[in-house]
Amino acid sequence: MNKLLVLQKRAVRIVDTANYYRCHTDPLYIKFKLLKVFDVYFLSCSLFVYKFKFNLLPKVCSSLLTLNFENNMTYNFRHVSNFNIPSYRTSLREKCIQIRGPKYWDSIADDIKSIDLLSSFKHSLRNSIIDKY
Repeated sequence: MNKLLVLQKRAVRIVDTANYYRCHTDPLYIKFKLLKVFDVYFLSCSLFVYKFKFNLLPKVCSSLLTLNFENNMTYNFRHVSNFNIPSYRTSLREKCIQIRGPKYWDSIADDIKSIDLLSSFKHSLRNSIIDKY
């Protein structure tokens, strides 16, 4: 992913015809309203979880994630995840959609998660990512 990020930064500098090949690229991403490679991955994982939550995925994908039904506990937790995150040992497993998807979903603001339309959700999430730059 880091090699892709380096290539993406180089391409953004070429598109902007930046004078210096080592100029900072964050202002260019803001100028062109582009997402970095890692942010595109975050967006696609979040869209997958959104589609799972609203049953917009094919039936083959229905067993990849499991909802957490322990939200009606008697204890008052600060944060309870909507999805059950399975245990893992390796860093390769950590990068799987079953792990990253729920973690990314938990990091999204609640007002964005509550949007019912897929296109509105995608647009709002993309804008919130761009605003973080």
